[in-house]
Amino acid sequence: MVDANKSLVQWSWRAILGLGVLLVAVVFAGVMAGGWVVEQRQGPSHDLSVVSTETITTVRVGDLFPDVDIVAPDGGVVGAVSLCGVDMLVVFVVEGCEPCGNLVDEWRDPASRPRGDVRIVGICSQDHMATQEYAGKAAMPFPLFADPEHVFNETYNVHSYPSVWGVDRDGVVTHIWEGRRIGAGFDDYVDALVRR
Repeated sequence: MVDANKSLVQWSWRAILGLGVLLVAVVFAGVMAGGWVVEQRQGPSHDLSVVSTETITTVRVGDLFPDVDIVAPDGGVVGAVSLCGVDMLVVFVVEGCEPCGNLVDEWRDPASRPRGDVRIVGICSQDHMATQEYAGKAAMPFPLFADPEHVFNETYNVHSYPSVWGVDRDGVVTHIWEGRRIGAGFDDYVDALVRR
């Protein structure tokens, strides 16, 4: 009887360990494939399950840049469309996102970031104070605006970080790069903007 109980306990531990290893492997594979993005943010989170799908609009290439109220670094509220008028890269970042940090680190070097008439604007879905604390800690090389109401997330479906939208002088979204796929054609696009 003792051998049977010992065998059952050993089998149970092996099964639990096996399930744990399987779970870690599945999560790791999903993260490496870029299919899952884990958002780490401070402050209140939002539950997309309560957002009506009728109110979610995915911005596509060719659409106008959304006119959303965002909070400028100085605390004033501005319409996002007011930033248009020059070629622009809109960078959606969130604190705690390693790929976001990598992009910020790269652009901190003036030789690596777009020059000329290309405006870079960051948008972070946190309140103004948390956004500016993040901008200070990260030594953000571009102005970081706050989207405290999470409008870009909840209404315009921005959920991969970092995401970068190319927006032309007329306010038309010309390119969209999301999450880990930023590298595909991104450098060529930025070079073409700078040469224009």
